[in-house]
Amino acid sequence: MAVGRSFASIKGYHLDGNKEMLAMGCMNIAGSFTSCYVVTGSFSRTAVNFSARSQSSISNIVMAVTVILCLELFTRLLYYTPMAILASIILSAFPRLIDIREACYIWKVDKVDFLACIGAFFGVLFVSAETGLIVACSCW
Repeated sequence: MAVGRSFASIKGYHLDGNKEMLAMGCMNIAGSFTSCYVVTGSFSRTAVNFSARSQSSISNIVMAVTVILCLELFTRLLYYTPMAILASIILSAFPRLIDIREACYIWKVDKVDFLACIGAFFGVLFVSAETGLIVACSCW
């Protein structure tokens, strides 16, 4: 919810937490029948769409087609990519993902969301993405 509220405040619209959690729960139930993992997919897509300054949901279709093509065509080529190169790609994108002003805004709006945000950040940074999600969810 912290990520959703951050983007909602940037774009100037209201976000209903109950509807968001209900939608996530329904998608997790539906996804469990097909062995998919949908818990954090919308957050990463929102961040990518915001960074690309996309204005419509067609960008999600373009993104899905691009991912499918990359998985089908380039997976074998990327298998031998050294870990140092992959790490440099991730680290070059990392500074743009941290927004101190948004963290301060979340602190002013809701202390529990800020605690979840910080818990997720340090959990992901020092352990793993799963641990960050568990820490963030346990803050609620």
